[in-house]
Amino acid sequence: MKKAIYKSLLGLMAVSALAGGCKKFEEINKDPNAVSEDEVEVSFLINNSMFAAQQDPNIAERIFVLTWGGVSRVFAYGSAYAGGFSHSYLAEYWSNSYMMRWLTNANLAVKIGQQREADKTAKESNNNWVQISRIWRAYLLTELSDNFGPVPDVETAFMGEVPSYQNEVDAYKYCIKELTDAVAKINDVKMSDDEAKLDQFYKGDMNKWKKYANSMRMRLAMRLLHADRAYAQKEFEAAVNDPAGYIKENAENARYKEGGGWDNSTGVMTRSWNYLGLSFTPYNLFVGLGGISPEDLEAIPNTSFYGLSDDVKTEYKNYLKDPQTYLGLYLPDQLSNKTNVMNADYLFNYIPSNVDPRTYIYFSQPGTEAKVNAYTFAVSKNEGESDAAFELRKRGVDSSYVLTMKNPATGAAGTAVKGTPDTVRIRGKFNFVPYFNGSQGDKSQLFKFNNSTRYFSTITNNYRNNENYRIFFASWESYFLLAEAAVYGWNVGTDAKTAYEKGIDESFAYHGLSSLVATYKASESYNRVGTSVSFTHTAEAADFTINYETFTGATFTETKYKDKPSLYSYKTPATGTVTYKYPKGAYATNNDALTKIITQKFIAQSPYLALEIWSDYRRLNLPFFENPVSELQLTNMPWYTPAKSGVFSAENVPARAFYPNTFSTNSPDSYKAAVDLLTKPGKDNDKINTPLGWAKNAPKK
Repeated sequence: MKKAIYKSLLGLMAVSALAGGCKKFEEINKDPNAVSEDEVEVSFLINNSMFAAQQDPNIAERIFVLTWGGVSRVFAYGSAYAGGFSHSYLAEYWSNSYMMRWLTNANLAVKIGQQREADKTAKESNNNWVQISRIWRAYLLTELSDNFGPVPDVETAFMGEVPSYQNEVDAYKYCIKELTDAVAKINDVKMSDDEAKLDQFYKGDMNKWKKYANSMRMRLAMRLLHADRAYAQKEFEAAVNDPAGYIKENAENARYKEGGGWDNSTGVMTRSWNYLGLSFTPYNLFVGLGGISPEDLEAIPNTSFYGLSDDVKTEYKNYLKDPQTYLGLYLPDQLSNKTNVMNADYLFNYIPSNVDPRTYIYFSQPGTEAKVNAYTFAVSKNEGESDAAFELRKRGVDSSYVLTMKNPATGAAGTAVKGTPDTVRIRGKFNFVPYFNGSQGDKSQLFKFNNSTRYFSTITNNYRNNENYRIFFASWESYFLLAEAAVYGWNVGTDAKTAYEKGIDESFAYHGLSSLVATYKASESYNRVGTSVSFTHTAEAADFTINYETFTGATFTETKYKDKPSLYSYKTPATGTVTYKYPKGAYATNNDALTKIITQKFIAQSPYLALEIWSDYRRLNLPFFENPVSELQLTNMPWYTPAKSGVFSAENVPARAFYPNTFSTNSPDSYKAAVDLLTKPGKDNDKINTPLGWAKNAPKK
């Protein structure tokens, strides 16, 4: 045992470069290759693992942003939404520089600490550091498994030997067992003040570590719902009823303080070039939900409507429109409708007067210039534009963008008909517009925004300024898990409605929105997919007639630019009506209890728990995720064709990431052992549509 541990220590890269609660090893500031087991502090190892796993800006962009954020639809950025995973990004995450190092440190902390307990050489606090390490190791192992599937068996891995592998279900059961035992073995010994500083989650509060472990047990047990229902129920109920309790309030949340600069604590969404736009999934889930107006947010800090000047307050209210009566600006020639939501080619060129209030905690509202709005991206001066006009536009005072139209009268792109505009200038501010994911085909050339990131809703500075805490588990998740369990009739000491509403309460309290929560919970207003908030309001939304605007028959004003074609400002719209048809996904209903619970869970978990959102979708096909638009065949999803774009299929959301090609090249035996444990064994099934073991029986339409 000691020989294996020592062998692992020799292979540990930069083990003395400790960060987080302690900047260096005071005791071992010598050659890292000379480090012996006796000189390593368990607390240093686990501190290093937790700090590094916050993801430095390099791996955060590749994994949190471009992989988890995209595939979960938390924001529209990167190609993972439509199956475009990157071998090189996944290889970095898998490597000894990142995940394997985090797990190695956590595993060493457990093994060295347990050895010292067995040898009777441990300091008094050692036992509790071992249990913290086991809890954190369980999180890391499930994070890895939730991306790829089968993972190394930690009892044989990271100890300098070739590990065996275990499938996802067995890995989860192992982690549940570890969490259960860790809670039972935590004792009342208090850490010293210096040691407590190394615990970046709870500062040595072991009661909170017990609650985190039990909440993790709830999460993992629920994930096994369709793989082993009896086991899932038994373990879930045991976790809920454990005397140590679970995370019940925001003060108990498992979280890590973000910091500035370029290190592991840097916020995962802080890179200015990552515009992180609103995607169509949250747009359809948020709009119309909850009966709250932007006007209700003017007194609430950290929203996009807080602290506005009087003139902006007056101006934006001219552009409020009820999403129950207005669908948007109809652009069938510029936007693809090849998906399974009918509003994909309608651009909401106003501000919705009824929207989930957390929307404007997460996303900016173009034109308001609130302090929480997203970074101001580079703006270039247009040819012929005066300095004064440029300065106004740059500040968002005259935010306009240019949309290049395909002329419906001729059907030819860029061909003007006398008296009919070919290029139209549309008001850019006071719109609420999501990014469109997938393939727009030739239409992408006909929908061009001037400095477009300024005119879409993007992640706010609440998540970009390094002043937040990255959430790993929050109180609202406990309650939404309880609500789901109650729907299944499990013995969890509460009913579904009570737990559901408590989850909303906790999320609203976290964001400073508690003054609005009573109105919100009573709302029977439907969002764009036909779900309302009120738990007792289960009537299914009926299709209805809704208004829209259109360029066809509209009037325009012409603007001349030197050496440029004429531009036309959209002046007086033509209008029409259409029957709005609510989309259908995996279920016949869109407003049942389970759909409400998971819809609220998606909203509350955004944006930090993007990986968890993806996992929830994979096991339940909830909440409603639209198909990618598909004017052309999507390269990374060959089974999904434009002809099938309007029909739900569970395969239209990636089921997993493939193993990086460095794994199969550098460790062919381990790679074979891993892929042979997939639900479809063999390397030919190391694909994004091979379901994980706990998701293979997920409900399908």
